[in-house]
Amino acid sequence: MRPKKRLFEVHKSKVPNGSKHWLIIGRPNGARIRAWFSSEKDAKAEADKRNRELEDYGSKAYSLTASQRAQAEEAIRILEPYSLTLVDAANAVVGRLQAASKSITVAELVERATELHNSLLSRDEISLRHFETFLSAGRRLTAAFADVRTSELTAARIESWLSNLEAENGEPLAVASRNQVQRYVFGILKYGVKIGVLERNPLDGIDKARSRKMKPITVLTQDQAENLLRCASPEIIPFFAIGMFAGLRVDEIMKLDWKHINLVNRKIDLTWFTTKTLQPRWAPVSDNLATILQSHAKPEGSLIPRSQQRLRKLREKAEKAAGLWPWPNNAARHSYISYRLSLIEDVAKVALEAGHDPKTLAQWYRRPILKADAEAYFKISTNPSSATLP
Repeated sequence: MRPKKRLFEVHKSKVPNGSKHWLIIGRPNGARIRAWFSSEKDAKAEADKRNRELEDYGSKAYSLTASQRAQAEEAIRILEPYSLTLVDAANAVVGRLQAASKSITVAELVERATELHNSLLSRDEISLRHFETFLSAGRRLTAAFADVRTSELTAARIESWLSNLEAENGEPLAVASRNQVQRYVFGILKYGVKIGVLERNPLDGIDKARSRKMKPITVLTQDQAENLLRCASPEIIPFFAIGMFAGLRVDEIMKLDWKHINLVNRKIDLTWFTTKTLQPRWAPVSDNLATILQSHAKPEGSLIPRSQQRLRKLREKAEKAAGLWPWPNNAARHSYISYRLSLIEDVAKVALEAGHDPKTLAQWYRRPILKADAEAYFKISTNPSSATLP
């Protein structure tokens, strides 16, 4: 028995189908398929087309039902303006389904990120302040998107939420605070990418909000700085002096040990623990700071009272006595950066010394301070008659 032909052939029928005498016949799937035409030319053209399709794609192209073929044609029409194929569309849909199958709720992601931060805190790789700020941002994110799956998070959705954040008094959250929340949320989403529950971070490439208001920067005058050191108990003079003349953050000073301060080489070693910007650095010790510290220096040990309560009381007493109460936030560090910038006129170097972003530092800390005033600031000492260290 001869095998049935699978390709389409052209025939002329003695019995026409209406006014059509020409037809093509083929068996691509075993079952006979016919199509009628008015001319031999049209019949040959269609036969050639179908035979090419059979050669290119095999007989599967003809196993589709009429409904499926119609859907395929409609899908091709929809995709055509975007230069996409059915395969592109199928891959996109499958990709979304796969992402959804790996996704978890935002509440679950925050919980897992919290476990990580707990571990980092226990190993002293992050500060308690950093951990508490992370928890605050995590609570905000969970409150807004608790049951939303990570695969459903979009940049537009998160940006809209960030722009509408409110403070406890119901007022719009300040730009700086909103940017802080955004930074921590970015970290949570980045962790989601790392553990495979997000394909990409929705906040990638999203800029921080900008405020037209100047950041409140308090720069102590020379008289205020001198008065503060005079009013301070000897126990906390190193605390104030290192803040004002080396620009360390409060958290950094509280972690310091005397063994990390090299008065001979004029360096404070901050490479041994994780700083706020995660960048190791060495802060310079100015001549006046070396003079102040030399009468307090020890081979090792904490620079501040071991009791946090005592440190707080001593600080408050000195700040009130110096007329600096309530204490302007970060006034010591702000003063160092502004005076240092005026003194050496090198944004990149000051940013490196202070562990700060150069662009932000130039924007917020550049003040109209005379160089002579900056030079006088870095000559302040608790004991003016003391000789400068070699």
